[in-house]
Amino acid sequence: MLNIVYTITPIFFLISLGYIFHRQKTFTDGFWSGIEHLCYYVLFPSLIVRTLAITDFSQFPALNVAFTMGAAVITMLVVVSLGYFIAKPMGMAGASYSSIFQGSTRWNTFAVVAIIDGFYGDAGVSVVSIGIAVMIPILNVSNVTALALMVGKDAPTIGKVIKMLITNPFIIACATGLALNFLGFGLWEPIANTMDLLGRAALALSLLAVGVGVQFSSIKNSGFAVLVATTLKLAVMPLFMFLFGSYFGVTGMALTVAILCGAVPTAGASYILARKMGGDATLIANILTVQTLVSIVSITAILYYIGV
Repeated sequence: MLNIVYTITPIFFLISLGYIFHRQKTFTDGFWSGIEHLCYYVLFPSLIVRTLAITDFSQFPALNVAFTMGAAVITMLVVVSLGYFIAKPMGMAGASYSSIFQGSTRWNTFAVVAIIDGFYGDAGVSVVSIGIAVMIPILNVSNVTALALMVGKDAPTIGKVIKMLITNPFIIACATGLALNFLGFGLWEPIANTMDLLGRAALALSLLAVGVGVQFSSIKNSGFAVLVATTLKLAVMPLFMFLFGSYFGVTGMALTVAILCGAVPTAGASYILARKMGGDATLIANILTVQTLVSIVSITAILYYIGV
């Protein structure tokens, strides 16, 4: 239990510090936007490339992990999609349900990498990278398409979907790291060390950015939609990861990492996507805030139950 507390507490402190910085207006909104872009386009991709390039994939069942994460995400997408046909006749607007859709399916990659690095280091980040390679393409395509359909806009064309995937820095990083690994090139040590430093910077800065997204004032506007999205994301999704992991024979560290990938809050980018595509941005902000707060307790409880 102490191991969990000692690892989770610094993460909570960094999120809190980000919230305090934002609340006190220590830095401008443009500064935090720059931090998010730096993490998204440079720091995390560096961490992913380095980790995948040097990973010994024989240490864990990589293919089974990929099946586990892919099956869990697809199952959740089906569940939430079916829920739309129940919510719509009950009077819920498509824009509002699109926020439930995003809040139930997307994951905060920044947060999960920071948590798992604290417990398992590079080995754990390698497993997360498999999740990134599998889950991000599925979630990006499904969420953009769902948002377009639910708010009454035209669904994206195949060309736009392909462009969205091949220009995603996380996917590019996964492809680069895997290619370097499987072709036997590895990384020149000075470059590997540089990427390691960049990756470690990402862990702290991204958690500060998570704290910036917390808005306590929005919690009072929370309602049934927030409860549904929070329950699905923080309880049902990790359960799907556990069930499919057990089915595919994933155990130990790999299974724990898969569960944590399902147990983190939704992505901060959900808010940006909602604003750009006409979704309910206020609702997704409420969902993100509540999930971030609840996840501190729920993730600790999951780790304690698993026996980390």
